[in-house]
Amino acid sequence: ATDERDARRLRHTAQLYALVGRALAAPSTPANQAYERLQAAVNYDHVVGGALSDEIRSKLGSIAPKAALAYFAVHQYDKAHAAAHTAESLGTVDATVQLVKQRLEAKAGELYGIASKELGSQPDDAKSKLQLIENMVDASSPWYEKADRLLKGSG
Repeated sequence: ATDERDARRLRHTAQLYALVGRALAAPSTPANQAYERLQAAVNYDHVVGGALSDEIRSKLGSIAPKAALAYFAVHQYDKAHAAAHTAESLGTVDATVQLVKQRLEAKAGELYGIASKELGSQPDDAKSKLQLIENMVDASSPWYEKADRLLKGSG
């Protein structure tokens, strides 16, 4: 029974390493797909001890700004914010990250304007926009604070 348990554990570990390897060796794909694959690789690598952590994080740091821009372009603002945050947390604060963050702030202002007008007539749509704002800008953003205040006030 012990041998079978050890064999299962080793197979599982091997599968995780294979997933990490595939993520690292992936052909050039759109930045947002590469970003998601590398995020998964971080998790898989963590489970098996983190031996490739530095290499994965290095690749993630270089792809995250491009992914943030790609997500913004397809209106996935929450994912754009997450990728920009990842880039910053890995020490990559470049012009692309700054541009994405500025555009997210501007879009949050636009969405806030729409949501505040919709609150009386379309409360569900308004709340959805306000929640998106909270997920697309930093908590220190004035738009985050305004969206949060409006959400709490609309109960």
